[in-house]
Amino acid sequence: MKFYTIGETAKKAGITTETLRHYDRIGILVPSKTDSETRYRYYSDQDLVILTAILSLQQMDISLARIKEVLEYDNFNDVIAFMNEAEAKAEEKIKLLNESREKISRAKADFIEKAKKYVRADQAIEINYPKRVLLLSDTDDVPNLNNLENYHASFYAQLGPDFSDKFKFENIAGLYLNKNETKLFTVCERYDETIPLVVVPSGIYLCMESNPDTVDQVTQYLVEKVRRDYNYKSKIVIQEVMVVGILKWQYLVQVYSGKAM
Repeated sequence: MKFYTIGETAKKAGITTETLRHYDRIGILVPSKTDSETRYRYYSDQDLVILTAILSLQQMDISLARIKEVLEYDNFNDVIAFMNEAEAKAEEKIKLLNESREKISRAKADFIEKAKKYVRADQAIEINYPKRVLLLSDTDDVPNLNNLENYHASFYAQLGPDFSDKFKFENIAGLYLNKNETKLFTVCERYDETIPLVVVPSGIYLCMESNPDTVDQVTQYLVEKVRRDYNYKSKIVIQEVMVVGILKWQYLVQVYSGKAM
């Protein structure tokens, strides 16, 4: 019979030698041979088969205590009952993995779309925007990780079942500022005019990027610049969220200049 050292066994299984020592201590996998003088552990091919089974069962989130119990079963009924349990756990894990894959795919598509639309504006620049129809949030929230993850859900909930199917939103998030009002907004692609909406005029907007810490200062700078350079006292400011990382975003501050396109 061929035997493998603890290092060789760990390498074959893709685990650490300490994991094998732990398995030995709790009695779930005792090596077939232990040198009485050196206390070196040696594992057989049969031990490798058992180890593979243990690792496979662990991947289904089955505890070592439960695995140890199962490995001692010696009748069909107990084994079949456990297989049913393991199969159910595997199905649940597959379901969760599929859901995770779908979320990753949606996030990837979202990042690709945002990358195409990204405008570099580390200094004030003019951007022509078409007319935009906004639905404002009925809360006083500001952009954060929680509401940006599923941004449109709160707007559909706000509309209620009678109107939610009459609206479709662009993949845009941010804050709308007008006088003393600051509200989250979404841009409507399709809408019902019986619902209170805000129409933002088309025209030239003076724009500049900002991080969340300096967005108020950048906004004030642009408002003053529009007043000075365009001789216009703007009452319309948009702080659009520009996602630049998994957990990071910037704002593209947009101040209406009063000039048409």
